[in-house]
Amino acid sequence: MKTPIGEGEESRLAALRDYGVLDTPAEPEFDRLTRLAARIFRTPVVLLSLVDENRQWFKSCYGLPFQETSRDHSFCAHAILSNEPLSIPDALEDPRFKDNPLVTGSPGIRFYIGAPLIAPGGHRLGTLCLIDTVPHPRLDAEGQLMLQDLAAMAVEELELRRTTRKLSEAERMLRRMIVELEEQRSHAERASKLKSEFLANMSHELRTPLNGIIGFSELLSDGKAGELTPRQGRFVGNILISSRHLLSLINDLLDLAKIEAGKLEFKPEVASAHRLVREVVDSLQSLADAKQIHILSEAVGDDGLYTDPARFKQVIYNYVSNAIKFTPEGGSVTVRVLPDSDEWVRVEVSDTGIGISEQNIGRLFQDFEQLDTGPSKKYAGTGLGLALVRKLAEQQGGRVEVESAIGKGSRFSAVLPRHLPR
Repeated sequence: MKTPIGEGEESRLAALRDYGVLDTPAEPEFDRLTRLAARIFRTPVVLLSLVDENRQWFKSCYGLPFQETSRDHSFCAHAILSNEPLSIPDALEDPRFKDNPLVTGSPGIRFYIGAPLIAPGGHRLGTLCLIDTVPHPRLDAEGQLMLQDLAAMAVEELELRRTTRKLSEAERMLRRMIVELEEQRSHAERASKLKSEFLANMSHELRTPLNGIIGFSELLSDGKAGELTPRQGRFVGNILISSRHLLSLINDLLDLAKIEAGKLEFKPEVASAHRLVREVVDSLQSLADAKQIHILSEAVGDDGLYTDPARFKQVIYNYVSNAIKFTPEGGSVTVRVLPDSDEWVRVEVSDTGIGISEQNIGRLFQDFEQLDTGPSKKYAGTGLGLALVRKLAEQQGGRVEVESAIGKGSRFSAVLPRHLPR
């Protein structure tokens, strides 16, 4: 006679197999439990039975010489259909079991009671069952409760083993991940070092001939090699503008490489914020004039600035040149240096430019990140300037900020220390 199968059998079997206990060796904790039950209830056979798809398998078997039976002959397969213990005082008197080979043949079962092993998820995995070859009266309520308590203890042991196994698996996985991450970090560090060395070497190699081009162009522009025609003067002027722009990009690349390598040095000295701002504005005035952009500048609280003038100007230069680039003709750019606190100053550059959408603001200060990309790219650039500003600020313990909205312009800030350590 085929045993009935309860609802949710597939999920029950999945839960059972998730414990990873089927066909595992005997364990003293479970064997002690079945021995204890045999003493308490005075039955010759006690089984910790787990009901699999086609069999019942005994994790602990007290009083029987075999470790599994067919599910079709299993009393426990009936017991797992309910949360309450299944009690059979005399199997020969029960129509479900009177012809069962385990009743009519060895071991000759007459009495059976099984308390289901109920997992935390509600699945009934098997039973803790008592068996005898002679009939027994039904256990009283206290006896049944005691058997259920022992079954619950068995489930707790199973749960403990599953949790321990999963923790061990997670620990092994974590160790593998740590090893892989360490390898990736090592590869990334090597790649970063090679990139920094390449950038530094290339920058040095490019700067030497470029300085020569700029030097000779300045000689030509100054008339040291003879008078130039207006057309020749324009050509030389374009060469100077392009060469200086390229030199600025190379210097930015070199500085990024130094920062990546941890070799960027600051040389602080007493400086005037007003003078530094003025020098930057003067150097960019021709660029602004070409677009009829008006540059306003202001330095408040000019006293007591102890900084690296070149790096301070680099921050202002990148902000202002960026503002000019993205401000339409006839617009304005405002440069301000003002106290942020006793220990910090704020470099602030505002413009009346095209503005930036909120979703793009987070991309602004990333290396080589440009918001204007693709074949229809309107604004020239490499995405280096703002990334360099962020890194220069962070190298000094400062920070960068930006406020912007589409069509309403932008305000970029860098908060820098008023006094750089020597």
